[in-house]
Amino acid sequence: MLKNEKSSLARGNMAIALIDMLRSYKTKSSITIRGMDIVDLLIDMLKNEESSQVRNNMAKALGRIKDTRAVRPLFIAYMTDKDKGVRESALESLKAYYLEPVWKK
Repeated sequence: MLKNEKSSLARGNMAIALIDMLRSYKTKSSITIRGMDIVDLLIDMLKNEESSQVRNNMAKALGRIKDTRAVRPLFIAYMTDKDKGVRESALESLKAYYLEPVWKK
């Protein structure tokens, strides 16, 4: 897992690189990094990372991925995270799961 990295910023940057990789990944099969599913990794970082900047990025990433496993952790982050930015990003990501612009229909 990314916990072996020396700083939370380095872990966050690595996670963002993984998110960019996901954007180009076209199938729905899961992606694993060091034996851990990428969505589970992002959820773990959203829940446990000390850096609010990293948690904020994980909330945004989970909104882009739109894997239903992230809905509950995003809701919990929205309701309980001590950082306002993380709470706002979690809410925006939750909206991405449930709100689709009218012009896309």
